[in-house]
Amino acid sequence: MSWLLDFIFGEQLAQQTSQYLAQLSSRSLEASRRSITQLLMRFRQAAEPKLRLGQTDWQEFVDIPVSQLLRAQGLITGGMGSGKSMLGLLIIKQLIDLAGDDD
Repeated sequence: MSWLLDFIFGEQLAQQTSQYLAQLSSRSLEASRRSITQLLMRFRQAAEPKLRLGQTDWQEFVDIPVSQLLRAQGLITGGMGSGKSMLGLLIIKQLIDLAGDDD
């Protein structure tokens, strides 16, 4: 009996399942982007010096208040050559530049 159902509905069911899963994935991505955009907006509104760490995939600047970086604890992982040391150097350089602006 299942072979008959597969024959009649198989292709249509597979297509609709694929569309449904694509919609779920898209909604999850959109929700993540909204959440991150709101957080970055709160960071930008903070009345303190900020460091620009780069841009998101959707071209939103990542400006983090210095106090958040100094208080934060985190773990950065990645393969050799993925940019872990460059991120650390970027943060240190911007902190030095920020300290130089106070003179």
